[in-house]
Amino acid sequence: LRGRATADEKFETKSWPATVETTGTVYETIAGEPSWGRDIAILKIDEQEPLPTVQLGDSTDLGTGEEVFVVGYPGIGIEELFEDRNTTLEPTLTSGVVSARRTLNSGVETIQTDAGINSGNSGGPGYKSDGEVVGVATFSPSSRDIEEVAFGLPIEIVKGFMTEVGVENRSGELTTTYEEGLNALWRDDCETVEEKMNTVLDMWPNHPYAQEIIEEC
Repeated sequence: LRGRATADEKFETKSWPATVETTGTVYETIAGEPSWGRDIAILKIDEQEPLPTVQLGDSTDLGTGEEVFVVGYPGIGIEELFEDRNTTLEPTLTSGVVSARRTLNSGVETIQTDAGINSGNSGGPGYKSDGEVVGVATFSPSSRDIEEVAFGLPIEIVKGFMTEVGVENRSGELTTTYEEGLNALWRDDCETVEEKMNTVLDMWPNHPYAQEIIEEC
């Protein structure tokens, strides 16, 4: 889910056919001891309509103390506690800072954070404050006595798998057109705003902001 639902819009789950293009390993054995691997998979989704995407950033300069935000659907029994369907389908946002940058004995680099990553969060994006994805929520220590310690894989690992299957990290037509419309709004070019945002609505009729931006201008 991305953005927000309108007052008359119902949350619903959606699924699309997909094929696994490539995968890393969940665990690796180093000197007889288990260690985490590059637990990433690249899926190809068979869908003709544009789907919401996230902007992939760069984690190389992400240092200790910087803010991170993790989005996901943790398996914490919410569906058993709340009857409202909207509540159970709303993603969870946790925040914290980068606690450390550590390299596992498998050679895999990780981002340690105190942002909550619970079972079910795995695969969720980790964002910097500018909205770019810099990591993927992956695992927490198995001991329940350890608090506020969780790990994600740097986005560079994802990009490596993307390169392996020939996928380019670039903005799609919808995102590019939307950004062009925003730029036009900031320079008070309402004619271009209307043109670009109407194009966005042609591609994604339920876009949560495009119509509002037209009306604002």
